[in-house]
Amino acid sequence: DVQLQLPRDLNASVRLETSEGHIRTDYNLKSRQHDDDSRIYSGTLGDGSAKITIYADEGYINLQAR
Repeated sequence: DVQLQLPRDLNASVRLETSEGHIRTDYNLKSRQHDDDSRIYSGTLGDGSAKITIYADEGYINLQAR
């Protein structure tokens, strides 16, 4: 499992991906689910100046705004 708390006014390009797990985020990201049950959430927050990529094969990704 991956749990991350980042500033609410985050400036980053974000990609969250899991093969067989679940994703929860407080940020407004686009979600896609593929036929093989993999899930991808992605988007640009603020000016997108930083890059955040999180991959978890199985398990839970939780990206919270603080």
